[in-house]
Amino acid sequence: MKKTIITICTANRCRSIIAEFFLQHLLKERHLENEVEVKSAGIMADEYWNYYSKLISSFGCTKNLDEFYGVAPYSTTTSYLQKSGWEVENYLSQEFTSALAGAASLVIAMENEQKQALQERFPELSEKVFTLRELAGQDGHLLLEESYYKPEHDPADPHFVCYSDQYVQASAREIELCLLQGFPRLVEIIGFS
Repeated sequence: MKKTIITICTANRCRSIIAEFFLQHLLKERHLENEVEVKSAGIMADEYWNYYSKLISSFGCTKNLDEFYGVAPYSTTTSYLQKSGWEVENYLSQEFTSALAGAASLVIAMENEQKQALQERFPELSEKVFTLRELAGQDGHLLLEESYYKPEHDPADPHFVCYSDQYVQASAREIELCLLQGFPRLVEIIGFS
């Protein structure tokens, strides 16, 4: 039976997409692409929603949570992925739902807060959720998590925020390294040898 791995970040517009595409690449290299499906989604942790709401209100804007998904990746994410040879032209962000929870063999969250939010909202996933750092056998936050809370203002973006090329590139390097280090454990968790 085909396994499903879901990578998670907040908005499903940067980190989880990079993890999804890089993980697909790793699976293909190891001839497991027909055995494992990789998807990505976002989950809004309360801490980030409070921060985000205050941030965009400082620009005179308000958003509801139902407006947060269904949009394209950040332009800097799209640019990075296209330069890496990955096609994201029709990609739209999606929220992590109960349907995705039911399909998941493994869920990889970018942040501790996202892991906690997943476990609170979907208790059935408690044994299937790991942070990217945990998967790689490391402790603590992603190195760039703190800088995630310092976006730039982009009035052209549906969320009024964006992240620089440097942030996206550094995040991608970190995500790729963690996935490389964590891949043997990932294969073990989902039941392949």
